[in-house]
Amino acid sequence: MMRVDSSESTVLVMADDDPADCLLTEKALRKADITCPLYVVHDGAELMDYLTHRGDYADPAAAPRPSLILLDLNMPKVNGTEVLARLRDEPELRSIPVVVLTTSDEERDIASSYALGANAYLVKPSAFDDMVSVAEIVKAHWLEAVRLPP
Repeated sequence: MMRVDSSESTVLVMADDDPADCLLTEKALRKADITCPLYVVHDGAELMDYLTHRGDYADPAAAPRPSLILLDLNMPKVNGTEVLARLRDEPELRSIPVVVLTTSDEERDIASSYALGANAYLVKPSAFDDMVSVAEIVKAHWLEAVRLPP
């Protein structure tokens, strides 16, 4: 689990199985001056454990409720599409905003993500400067403009 230091109450959780993408995203978030805590999980099953306080995340203090989830679609164990379906079926979790952040720009992935309740769909760039631009969009919209659920 990686964490970006901050004292703010906003918490980001990123679910992504690619260590290089995780590092690129973490660095881009810092460059965009996003300082809220960032928790990283590496597959959909781990994300569900985090959200429901099971296994390694049984202590709620170690797994605070996220204000926003950044979700990759292509992950082992439980993929992002399955996670979206599970989140939207759980009354306790369905209000958490989910931004799909994935490499796929396939129309079927975009359509199914929105049909399952994704709040936004962003294609993950491979270049650092482009990822910083995506992080700045996340910051401007999700962390500054909109009111996130408590």
